[in-house]
Amino acid sequence: MKNTLLLLLLMLFPAGMQGIEVLEYEPLDPQNPVLFRGDHIVYKGEQIELGPRAFFIDGRFPDEVMEKYSYVFNSVDKAVAELTDGQEGDPMVLYLAPYVYWIDDPDDPAIRTSRAGRPPFGLEIYCNWLTFYGLSDDPRNVVLASNWGQTHGALGNFTMFYLEGEGTAVENVTLGNYCSIDLEYPLLPELNRKKRADAIVQAQLAICKGDKITARNAHFLSRLNTCPLVGRKRTFFSKLLF
Repeated sequence: MKNTLLLLLLMLFPAGMQGIEVLEYEPLDPQNPVLFRGDHIVYKGEQIELGPRAFFIDGRFPDEVMEKYSYVFNSVDKAVAELTDGQEGDPMVLYLAPYVYWIDDPDDPAIRTSRAGRPPFGLEIYCNWLTFYGLSDDPRNVVLASNWGQTHGALGNFTMFYLEGEGTAVENVTLGNYCSIDLEYPLLPELNRKKRADAIVQAQLAICKGDKITARNAHFLSRLNTCPLVGRKRTFFSKLLF
């Protein structure tokens, strides 16, 4: 109830107001608190201005809050629709508050199918120098999720992401395909979800096209053909969990 009242208060503030103090905003990860101030966020003492290359995503926001602010979203797919190419020294950054972000609707009954000889993808992203940045030191607190697999909701080796662009990076996030794995999310247990199937099937994470792909402090989860940012010659991995 407290968070519901908070979000109703947020809706009263017009976009672009300066000096807004949303002191009641409570991130799910108390160890890494995030302050949301409408036109910027504060994380680890740093003020991050939101703009065309800096989006803030929190899955707890209702659509009414998202509509008040140009660079605030409540899902990854909505943010992806507004992406702008970044540059090596000025990347396009998705700042992700702790939550479970389903890349496609896990309850959609439609069967995912291959197209033009390619695997069925949950989300295709075309953007240069794009960074997924989780606002938590623990990558398990920021989850990018799908739950489709070969013969279980998909015909073909379902893959959560197709990422085309130079300089794609993921940091402080989990990429998880929960077709054959239970999703357990201790920060908000109501987001837990049982696996789609007991069978261990091809349920992939990310295929990339581009150079200088990077993963730092990231967690990759699946049971078969995990594919953690595969497909490129130069991919750098640092501090990973599998």
